[in-house]
Amino acid sequence: MKLINQEKDEKVRRTRFAVWSRALALIVLVSGLAIITIGPHLSLAAGPATIQAAPAMPVTPMRPPVKYFPTGGPYVAENDALAAAAALARGPVARQEIHRLSYAQVSAFLGNRNYEYDDAREMYVILSSGSWQTRGSVFGAPKPCGSFFSVFDATSGRPVAVGCGGPGPWPSRVPLGFATE
Repeated sequence: MKLINQEKDEKVRRTRFAVWSRALALIVLVSGLAIITIGPHLSLAAGPATIQAAPAMPVTPMRPPVKYFPTGGPYVAENDALAAAAALARGPVARQEIHRLSYAQVSAFLGNRNYEYDDAREMYVILSSGSWQTRGSVFGAPKPCGSFFSVFDATSGRPVAVGCGGPGPWPSRVPLGFATE
């Protein structure tokens, strides 16, 4: 009986030793990783050890890949783009002006951008003097406009943007190169 108790005590001691040695090894491993991580930022020159802030890492936003590159032509006929813009009006269109601009110029005018378009992609920007109305939103009712602008992809004819030009007969804000009145 004494022999069985001694064997059990020996097993308990071995188990305790194994648990404590593994715990100690884990503590040493975690401490080593902490020193490796903090080590380059540890300064002993200023007296007691002080930790300096890690240098800021640049954050680059995730962007979708560019899908629409500049083509150099062929382009949709200007008359087709003008007709598509006129179809957006809620009545007759008195006057229209069209220019082909790069997407960089268009996004500067709009104040936002879609990263799927290359900056050099060709766009038709059309200013129209005619009644138009915004869709409205949860924040407000639709707003009637006396003029509007529309942007179409010059290669595919796909609409890119439409917006209110203001209450007057000609948009109050126009891109460079357009008539101001």
